[in-house]
This record gives sequence, structure tokens and C-alpha cells, in this order.
Amino acid sequence: MIDSKKILAEFWNQFIQSSAVTMQVKGKSEAFGCAVVECDLKSQCVCFFKEKGEWRTGALAGTSFKNCTRWCVDGLHLHLEHLRFGVEKSIFLQTFKVVEKNRLVALVPYQCHLDSYLGSISWNSCEIILRWEVLGPKKNETLLCKYKKS
Repeated sequence: MIDSKKILAEFWNQFIQSSAVTMQVKGKSEAFGCAVVECDLKSQCVCFFKEKGEWRTGALAGTSFKNCTRWCVDGLHLHLEHLRFGVEKSIFLQTFKVVEKNRLVALVPYQCHLDSYLGSISWNSCEIILRWEVLGPKKNETLLCKYKKS
């Protein structure tokens, strides 16, 4: 039997130590970027990730970006919100559940217009990988976000 609380606690303890992320887009368009991550721990179970970086390759090469997300763990699930419009107008993206040791999957895909985003998270002692499968009329891409300590 899977001890979801223990697995999530182990994940959380490693995740909140992240200080860098690399992003790779695979599909119709290809791109690679990297960013510094600032983890702002609001409580034992809520943190904001503030990412600031630059796309290094692909159509967006040389373009800088910022991203802010809120991550919440409630013992059995991990919740992700995007804070593009601020804390008061957060955009709920996914709720993840433990499916096996070192692996979380989203309960349902996030719909953004005609595009569907399905997330999964896997990790080892060196990195945490957030994988987005993006499907839609004009999209068939995978986005890999790899979080690490510097």
C-alpha cells in the first residue's frame, strides 16, 4: 500500500529547496530555457515559486520571462495555481495525487481554450520533473520543467 502522506512530505521537503529550473519544449516547436527560482514559503504547506529566466534556443531565444505559481500540499494532494493576475485572481491549474513512490499525476487536465494540459511529476534525489502534455488543434507538445538545487 502507498503511504501518500509520507511520499508527499518527502517530495515537498525536496521541492521547496529548488533554486533553478530548466524548461524544454518538445513537439512542433522546440525550445530550451532556464531560470532562477525563488521559493517563498508562506507556511508549512504553501509556497510561491517565483521564476525569472530566459529562453536560450528556439523561436523565443533571447526572450526573458517571469513566472509565479502557488503550490499547496494538503497531505493527500498537491495543488498548483498560476498567479499571472495576482494572488487574488489565481488560475487553478491542477491537483496531483500520488500514484507510486516518486510519481504524482494530475486528477484532471487543465483546459485553456481548446488546449488541454495534463501534468505529471516525477523525482529522484537530484531533480524534480514537472511534465506537461499539451494537446489541442494546433498543439501537440511536451514541456519538461526540471527543478534542482543550485
